[in-house]
Amino acid sequence: AVFVDPARHCGSNCVQCAESASLSRSSLGFVPSPTHPFRRAAHTMQVAPNSDGIQKLLGAEQEASRIVAEARKAKAERLRQAKAEAEKEIAAYRAEREGAYQKKLAESSSGAASTLERLTKETDANISQVHADVAAKKNLVVDLIVKHVTTVKL
Repeated sequence: AVFVDPARHCGSNCVQCAESASLSRSSLGFVPSPTHPFRRAAHTMQVAPNSDGIQKLLGAEQEASRIVAEARKAKAERLRQAKAEAEKEIAAYRAEREGAYQKKLAESSSGAASTLERLTKETDANISQVHADVAAKKNLVVDLIVKHVTTVKL
């Protein structure tokens, strides 16, 4: 059993506490009656006509609920803004990387064409140089071959 002093429980406004005040006390302390609020599920309090304290508490509770709701809304809004900013940054980064990729792709494809053109020019220049060398030394080579064929060593 729960032992409660009626004067400390509800004060003079509690009907059950006022009734219990006349009950006997045991050696363990106050023993509530069967109709006391701790033994009964329904507890009826007589409300004083000037219950400004309760109204202030209710008002404070409503104000606290309003503040918490506003804080939740503000947090949700900040989260939406952060998400939108992150999506913008991701889109900008993706565009930057795509541009770099396209530039690299254009350089490599045009680089292959320019490399092919350069190699073709170098090859043509080398072939022209070989033809010029052949033309310049043709007479010398023909003379050497004729000399070795016509000369007999004994």
